[in-house]
Amino acid sequence: MDVRHLKGVDALTRLLETDERDAPGMILVGSASDRLSRDLLEEVRRDSPIYPQFVFYQFDLDDYGSPEQNRTLSRLLDDIGIEKLPAQILLPSRGCRPSVINAVSMMAIRKALHLLY
Repeated sequence: MDVRHLKGVDALTRLLETDERDAPGMILVGSASDRLSRDLLEEVRRDSPIYPQFVFYQFDLDDYGSPEQNRTLSRLLDDIGIEKLPAQILLPSRGCRPSVINAVSMMAIRKALHLLY
């Protein structure tokens, strides 16, 4: 499975608000202008076939430069607890709220995925 690109703040909001997911997943929140975000995204893309039980998403903050989109996005990120990048939002498959981690290595992401499943 590859990494799915989330297009729009509404798509991110819908994914966060549902608690009926078919499979657990992770949203990689980062910036294409941030080297660490880019490196982690490439590592997840490379390793995603190892984790077919998970769905991976990418949300690139660089796509949201307009003031209105930026305010809406800032409120959403504050509400879910993202304070720094890169961040990962863990999406349990059923009944649990998403949680946020700030992994800076693929090993930390693997550990989080293991705990999620």
